[in-house]
Amino acid sequence: MPKNSNVLGETLTLIEAHLKEEMDSEKLAKKLHLSEGHLRRLFKKEFDISLASYIRSRKLAHSLELLQDLRLSVLEVALQSGFSYAQPYIRAFKSEYGMTPSAMWESGQVVKVTPPLRLNETNPAKSSNSFGPEIVYVTGFDLIGKTHRIPEEAPASVPASLAYDFYFKERGKFEAFKHKNVYFGLTYLVEEDYSLYTTSFLYEGERVPASHYKKIYVPSGTYVKFQYIGHHDAKNLNANAMKGMYEAIRDFEESQGVFHKSLGHNKRGYYFEKITQDGASVKVEWFSPVFEK
Repeated sequence: MPKNSNVLGETLTLIEAHLKEEMDSEKLAKKLHLSEGHLRRLFKKEFDISLASYIRSRKLAHSLELLQDLRLSVLEVALQSGFSYAQPYIRAFKSEYGMTPSAMWESGQVVKVTPPLRLNETNPAKSSNSFGPEIVYVTGFDLIGKTHRIPEEAPASVPASLAYDFYFKERGKFEAFKHKNVYFGLTYLVEEDYSLYTTSFLYEGERVPASHYKKIYVPSGTYVKFQYIGHHDAKNLNANAMKGMYEAIRDFEESQGVFHKSLGHNKRGYYFEKITQDGASVKVEWFSPVFEK
């Protein structure tokens, strides 16, 4: 444990407990009976991030959940996230995520979220592993496709075969879709003995090709994201090619280092992969919902 672990641990706890208030480094230092300069130096040395930046990032991460509530104005979200006015909040949001709150919802972009720091644990947001993990916030979106019931004992080759058939054999029925080169495989855990797996494309308001295709809404939420990029065709995707990503997922699930209630949660339990074919390269992104523990 670091020499000042008690102080740093209490600092992290206080930040999470006061995300809705105008808490800053000066107020934190007073609560801890320390000088502000000393606390800022301790924090920077241990976590390699400034205390002010971390507080701001955590408040903005908290605000993402509030933005789902359409009854709240941007000002109300700002006030409930520890900002005095709407404009400072919007400026901070744009600096953090590269767009305004309204632009994020309109674009459906995935944004990287700063998770709560913990002492003596690797911060996933700074991981040097190219496969992940990253903590991201996903805005809700619609999919259109076919849903299949997958028994628990079914091998991994079953959903892989369904995905292959849907993408390569049925894609022609979705010619009018803008993103027909982006495949989504959505898993929903229904019961202990089976799950539902939807092979799909993004739905953007076009006419549904046939009655046996189903529209599904994937809710907004916080996810753990892993990814694999290969310089080959999607037809050549296999477990061996994506071994590094699968190992990163396994290591993360074993550590469960960032499953923290302040990250929020996705109670519906959707897991999904997104496969994008771009010229001679293919990108696989795997998303797992962050649950409240």
